[in-house]
Amino acid sequence: MKIQRFMIFPAAPLAIAAALLLITTLQSSHASSSCSKKTHPEFKDHSVAETFTGEVHPAILKTHIEKNHRTVIREALERGVNFAGHYVLVFWGCGAGCKQFVIVDAKTGAVYDPPFAEVYYHFPPANSNFDWWCYSDLLTFYKDSRLLVIEGCLRGKQCGRTYFAWEDGLKQLTYDPDLLPDGTVAPF
Repeated sequence: MKIQRFMIFPAAPLAIAAALLLITTLQSSHASSSCSKKTHPEFKDHSVAETFTGEVHPAILKTHIEKNHRTVIREALERGVNFAGHYVLVFWGCGAGCKQFVIVDAKTGAVYDPPFAEVYYHFPPANSNFDWWCYSDLLTFYKDSRLLVIEGCLRGKQCGRTYFAWEDGLKQLTYDPDLLPDGTVAPF
């Protein structure tokens, strides 16, 4: 029995990498240009005066979900503050295209749950020729800003970009829904 061998040309992986880079660049430029036409809350407008650099307090876990995710919460606290000056936003997967999260006060260990159970990715309809992503992930946040941007579906209903400010809890600022060209509001 003769074994058939296929030869892979050395340039093939480079060509594939170049094609993927081109596709990613085109998608990114399309998404960013569609988002730049809108006025959104800015991270710099919600900046904090200082960032906590002391020893992070262990999380005080109270709910069943918090206790079930104690390891990921503890590991995130070890990495330090990543949101709103003295908080640690901790997230984990809850299935394909789904994230759950909590926010832990690094000074006190208090754990805050969001006002919704999870966030799901929201994809345009399969037969559409557009996208509506403005950010690179479901959750976008910075340690020196109180602004949290969630891009996806909250409670499986509110799909789009939802902007929250941290003010002793998450306060919704505004909502930018995903729309089809005919004006139909997501989810579809």
